[in-house]
Amino acid sequence: MGADQAQQQNRSLADREETTGDVLEQDGDGESCFRGLVSSRQSGAIDDSCLATALPSQGRQERVDDSFRIFASKRLVRFYEMEYSIPYDALPEALSRVRAMVDAKGFTVSFPVEVRSVKGDDIPLSTATGRDSAYIAVHMYKGTEFEPYFRAVEEIMSDYSGRPHWGKLHFQDRNYLDRVYPELASFGELRDQMDPEGTFTNAYLNRVLGRKSGIPD
Repeated sequence: MGADQAQQQNRSLADREETTGDVLEQDGDGESCFRGLVSSRQSGAIDDSCLATALPSQGRQERVDDSFRIFASKRLVRFYEMEYSIPYDALPEALSRVRAMVDAKGFTVSFPVEVRSVKGDDIPLSTATGRDSAYIAVHMYKGTEFEPYFRAVEEIMSDYSGRPHWGKLHFQDRNYLDRVYPELASFGELRDQMDPEGTFTNAYLNRVLGRKSGIPD
């Protein structure tokens, strides 16, 4: 399918989808998601099974190539995203709590919740440092209200010592991150040593990494 055709199909789906997303879906690669409530600019609805199969599928595929050729893809839809790493064993409970929270608060959610997992590592600022980790990612279409939903998800993730993705939206600061990254303080000391004038910092980095006295935001 060509890019123009795919873009037209995405626009069509965005215009007409509306569903009460109770679907918990597991694909062949182990990716899990449940379909949240999806708002519509037009009347009418499609059921869960229709939404889950609305995009064309070629079934399970296996490819071997350089990682940037496999994982990089064009983004035809603009969206906000927040992703948290939590201990692997906490995933079922945490995901169930997110689902229950969406239902209880009545959020209208326009994207699936994405789940992945990785083995633990020993990289100080890795979201998987010191533990096998599962990731829960939430999204909303650009231009829609996302903060109440994201903050509610973040509150749940915090109960599991969740670590936010450094390059995506979150609301944490150094006080919280110190508790979930054992080596964050050591990293901050090295950062101050290597950049004493704060040349390579900004307000966001100061919020999440801290800063030496005298380095302005």
